Amino acid sequence: MPFTRDARSALVIVDMVVDSLTGFYPVQDPEALIRNAVRVREACHAAGIPVVQLQHRARADGRTAMLNEPRLADGVTPASSVPGTPGFEIMPELAPEGRDIVVAKHRWHGFFGTELHSILQTSARSSSSGSAPSPTAASR
Repeated sequence: MPFTRDARSALVIVDMVVDSLTGFYPVQDPEALIRNAVRVREACHAAGIPVVQLQHRARADGRTAMLNEPRLADGVTPASSVPGTPGFEIMPELAPEGRDIVVAKHRWHGFFGTELHSILQTSARSSSSGSAPSPTAASR
């Protein structure tokens, strides 16, 4: 089924980073999830629908880590999503390549303390659908 562009549409891809799909937060059949996310993103690009990727970023000093979040052996550094580590990167199949808008997030919720709402509003978008490695998808 082809996508049609609506002035209110935007695709929000949530946490499709290496750490989210290859170990710390295992998902069932990550290859199929990635294939489907790529298909949906390509269809949105073809239809002129903007694509926003939320990328979780944990501070190496642990200040933005959640209570009981897994830590490295030092007891401080979060075990995932730390900039500069391989697991922080967006999956290569979904690399933004300058077309997607990447929004950093420091908590589980994509709207908390991020510019996501502003980006969707200034793009004249009032609804979104999402693709996430967990069973939940971002929508409003």
